[in-house]
Amino acid sequence: MSRLLHDDLLKTRELDERLATHSSEADFRDTMRDALENARIRLWEFHLEGGSSATSVRHYTWFIDQLMLRVWRFSDMQHSTLGSACLLAVGGYGRKELNLGSDIDLLILLPDNASKEPAPAVELFVRLCWDLGLKIGHGARTCKACLSLAKTDITVMTTMMESRYLTGSHALSEEFDSRLRQGNLWPAGKYFKHKLAEQESRHLQYGDTAYNLEPNIKESPGGLRDLHMIGWVANRYFNTSDLGELVEHGFLTQQEYNTLIKGRNFLWRLRNGLHILAKRAEDRLLFDYQNDLAVQLGYRQGENHLAVESMMKKYYRTVKELQVLNELLLQHFQEAILVRRKPRIKNINRRFQSVGEFVETTAENTFERSPLAIMELFYVLQLNPKLKGVRASTLRQLRQNLQLIDDKYRKDLAHRMLFLEMFKHQEGLTHSLRRMNAYGVLGRFFPEFGKIVGQMQHDLFHVYTVDAHSLFVVRNLRRLMVAQHRNEFPLLTELISKQNKRERLFLAALCHDIGKGSGRDHSEVGEEIALKLCHSLELSEYDSRFVSWLVRHHLVMSSTAQREDISDPRVIDRFAELMGDQEHLDNLYLLTFADIRGTSPKVWTEWKGRLLANLYSATSRRIRSGLNNTVGIQERIDARKQEIRTLVKGEVSDKALNQLWSVLNEEYFIRNGPETSAWHARVISQAKMLEVPLVAVRHRPEIQAQQILVMAPENENLLLYVTAAMDKHEVNVMDARIHQTRSGMTLLIFIVADTNQQGSSSKWLQEHTLNLRQFILSNPQDYRPAQRILPRAVKQFEVPIEVNFINSQNVSYTTMEIVCKDRPGLLYQVARTLKDSKIRLLSAKVSTVGEKAEDTFFITDRDGVAISDEKTLLQLQERMRKNLDSPYSKP
Repeated sequence: MSRLLHDDLLKTRELDERLATHSSEADFRDTMRDALENARIRLWEFHLEGGSSATSVRHYTWFIDQLMLRVWRFSDMQHSTLGSACLLAVGGYGRKELNLGSDIDLLILLPDNASKEPAPAVELFVRLCWDLGLKIGHGARTCKACLSLAKTDITVMTTMMESRYLTGSHALSEEFDSRLRQGNLWPAGKYFKHKLAEQESRHLQYGDTAYNLEPNIKESPGGLRDLHMIGWVANRYFNTSDLGELVEHGFLTQQEYNTLIKGRNFLWRLRNGLHILAKRAEDRLLFDYQNDLAVQLGYRQGENHLAVESMMKKYYRTVKELQVLNELLLQHFQEAILVRRKPRIKNINRRFQSVGEFVETTAENTFERSPLAIMELFYVLQLNPKLKGVRASTLRQLRQNLQLIDDKYRKDLAHRMLFLEMFKHQEGLTHSLRRMNAYGVLGRFFPEFGKIVGQMQHDLFHVYTVDAHSLFVVRNLRRLMVAQHRNEFPLLTELISKQNKRERLFLAALCHDIGKGSGRDHSEVGEEIALKLCHSLELSEYDSRFVSWLVRHHLVMSSTAQREDISDPRVIDRFAELMGDQEHLDNLYLLTFADIRGTSPKVWTEWKGRLLANLYSATSRRIRSGLNNTVGIQERIDARKQEIRTLVKGEVSDKALNQLWSVLNEEYFIRNGPETSAWHARVISQAKMLEVPLVAVRHRPEIQAQQILVMAPENENLLLYVTAAMDKHEVNVMDARIHQTRSGMTLLIFIVADTNQQGSSSKWLQEHTLNLRQFILSNPQDYRPAQRILPRAVKQFEVPIEVNFINSQNVSYTTMEIVCKDRPGLLYQVARTLKDSKIRLLSAKVSTVGEKAEDTFFITDRDGVAISDEKTLLQLQERMRKNLDSPYSKP
């Protein structure tokens, strides 16, 4: 359907002829339902064929008008009591902005002297609307009552300001509008202040960013509500709801107006599509709908991107542009409405001055006359932290001169040096880079960065677009340098304060994900781009290689800490060799921390922080001792035993300690820290044989987790029983270690998440210990993991099951890496498969990345050696895949 006419939705003459033959409520309702169903089908077809969203909105609003008129008329005919009242469309309906599933907001306005006579007709009108399947929001009030409410409630005032006459007493409608427009009822200045605070509060609810994985088309920053905000203020100040009139008043240029309308229409199209898919009003771009919506709107999968990624990229870029226009217009309104006296002007330099709290160019042609001023603008903001931002007139000049940033501009040494100077100055760097990105300058000056603007990653791990995430990483590093935050991460704060050339670290932060979307390994691509950028900034060859090295290896430290056995000296030796020196280690640690913290508010945990800190400390010691100076295993063990003796002195006798150690092998002392081993010694020395299986639980506040020790006679089912107990009690295991002793006992050591945040309670610890022990004693041979409903978002992602094996030289175990969808009972299923395959588990590292579980298991055959037989590994791989592919959630 290339065109849409009113007659395509409703032939009003034919409808009225049919209604004229109806006298009963049932006949009227059935006829109107048919009309509504037909109109919706036509509108859906028009949308799905690529029809204009503005046309859909306009025609749907007209159609609902026709329905309201006839329902009102029928209600009045039945009771003849609506003559003195009138029907007004308010809110979005009043603005003539009805999307296909929008609520229909109505105000039934009654005269101040109204009696209760209209009540039956009003009740019939409302009931008929609901019976037709229309989701209406309505109120029936006198003019006086409406004005009284509007006086105290700005939301009510805003809704009523957008009222539009539909039918009934026209005189009453005009009287209401006249009284509503009185200057003493929410004057423009007071109204603006309250709505601005309201918008700021709303933005904060969405993390003050439009770049969330499941944004709200209406409420998120840059969404439709930001456009409504502009319209509301224009309505109160200029008494118009037509954004086009802002061009006439000089508040918008024609090009800016066109951009607003284009962005609004795109958001309307998304919203219409959502309403069709959800079959109701839905403004959240949930994962449940994103893929289907992308296909519906005609997006196609490319070589290096999914269809949904293309759609979301356009969304993010659209709202980014709308946010800037919202900022520009509201600043114009602020100056026009709130500023009563001429702001103080203070000269900054030849090109810039401060006007109140904002920076402004000294001439209208500053950027054309001196293109360097484009870059200088953001440096001026860095040097003057009291300035709140860019004045609207200067922002408009900047936007109109972005084309000046071309290849010639990028090659100019002065421009490049000023860009580098911003990274050297660092104070205010985060805000400057964010403004540069928002205003389109960063992407034009650094085109490779421009390619990742709005680039989403369709998973649950990365909750921001690539560009937003990169700037969060810069912010996290900068936060370590701010005095008021120095106690959050003292070691990291100390490390960054000691760096002589911090600009290298900040450049690496900006570039670390720059290669995403290229179709190649983004770390390798990023390395090439970072090296090219550093060369263009005239950094030394060493510094350029330093930055590109950080980008190339920015994932290595987190991967090593979370997926390898960092208690193994050989792992530390290998990692230390890659680092080479303390400077590289320090900077990679800082970058890794900032990267993880900038990925999602939920990704960073104290446990991950401890893993990184342990890896950093061990590697730092290794580097200090000299990479060629290998410390023997026995020397390490002797040193560790001495630390344990010191920790348990006065609590555990030397005799008991030596007796315990006599049954433990070297691996135990290598894989467990002295503090953990000291706790084991205290618990085991005080236990009695009747208490076997021994279960002990303690709180680890420094990692916000619990540590569990299980000691029981060796049994091929023991691991199965213990993991079943963990699953039964919904314990989230993060780390597991298993040690066989020479006395026939087995030690199982777990780190589990404190999901209920009550692990420090002694009562909870006692109950947890008892519950786990009783379940293990019950010998749960036929235990099956409970089927639990997965989170809504997780269900939308398919994660292929991967089972891979690594056998390294001089290592007595095989590493098994499993990647699959995160699910309850995963560790139990792995333990069950290993038991059936006659494979021993030494330890496990569990890591959840968004919707994915990326777990590492260190295994051996029954003789305690690495598994080298290819046939055995293939059989284990097949069995593991099959078992992990079993149902794990209710439909």
